[in-house]
Amino acid sequence: MAIAKTDFTVDFQETPFLETSTTAAHLQRLNWRSEILLTRNLHAVQDKKVLDLACHDGRFSYACLALGARRVTGVEGRAHLVEHARNNLSDLQYGSEKVDFVHADLFDYLVNVKPGDFDTILCFGVFYHMIKQIELLQQISRIKPAHFILDTFVAKEHTPKIDLWRIDIALRRLARSFRNTLCSKKANEGCLVFKYENYQKDGATIDPAGLIAWPSRSLMDALFRYYGFTHSDIDWRRQHIDCWDRIKDYKTGKRASWIAEIT
Repeated sequence: MAIAKTDFTVDFQETPFLETSTTAAHLQRLNWRSEILLTRNLHAVQDKKVLDLACHDGRFSYACLALGARRVTGVEGRAHLVEHARNNLSDLQYGSEKVDFVHADLFDYLVNVKPGDFDTILCFGVFYHMIKQIELLQQISRIKPAHFILDTFVAKEHTPKIDLWRIDIALRRLARSFRNTLCSKKANEGCLVFKYENYQKDGATIDPAGLIAWPSRSLMDALFRYYGFTHSDIDWRRQHIDCWDRIKDYKTGKRASWIAEIT
């Protein structure tokens, strides 16, 4: 069964986050993202020091605190969103002893973070708003949090194809018969798909050039392994969701989530 609205451990119904941003500020989406990414990974949140990268208006920093995080630090590149985050958490009765929001470029912030400063790092909705995915994973690998939770849009896989016209005529029929098998056994080629977006929008890149990149799933698998993470896919389609309103991108696979640890 799907979890009813009143059964969400963290319910955004009576929170200011539905008003302080227009970026995906839908009750169904906020509740389910908090449920799947945080509540169902409670071991990575409860009593942990959490770093919330690109924390926006503080929505998931709040969810972590509501789930029992020891302390949360949010980093956000837009000053007005940092102000919203501070006001929101203050209105919800969380003081400076529990939460802090920093106005900074996340890469400038991360270079000064020491290993052990944080138990868990969240990267929700920003990984596809940059072109520095490798640098980000390098920094997180260096910091060595016990848990890293990533949620991002992903690019379609590039699957190598067999060029039948370059195969000797006598082998074409055999090649056609085994084409699907051969392709399935050959690993997908990981890729970044580059795009442009309007940096002036709250939910977009902060880079005025507007250039961003979406990673493919196979690229993420390769990068996790390369940088020493053990990781598991958070399969949204197995989470017993019967109403996909506002979260269809997870059902179709356009968006993906992982929880990883440093080995």
